[in-house]
Amino acid sequence: MVSPGTYRGAEEARRFFEDLFEPFEEVTVDPEQFFEHGDQIAVFVRVRLKPTRSNALVENRIGHLRTMREGKATRLEVFPRREDALEAAGLRE
Repeated sequence: MVSPGTYRGAEEARRFFEDLFEPFEEVTVDPEQFFEHGDQIAVFVRVRLKPTRSNALVENRIGHLRTMREGKATRLEVFPRREDALEAAGLRE
């Protein structure tokens, strides 16, 4: 089970995503649109998930906000609504 909160470092981030995707046998994460604002990039993301031992396909569109430093992402925030990522980046009032 994944808990909301802060995860620090590559190892904690890796563990977070492993736990998040563990119930699924197929996971596809496709970035669809990018919006840059200073050192932040808001990304509209489409996530497709196929639960283990199921023919169901779950699709969700979410928002990511990545903070960049020297060409590398140093922070990732995940939002259930795409518009919230834009607002957090200061791209929407």
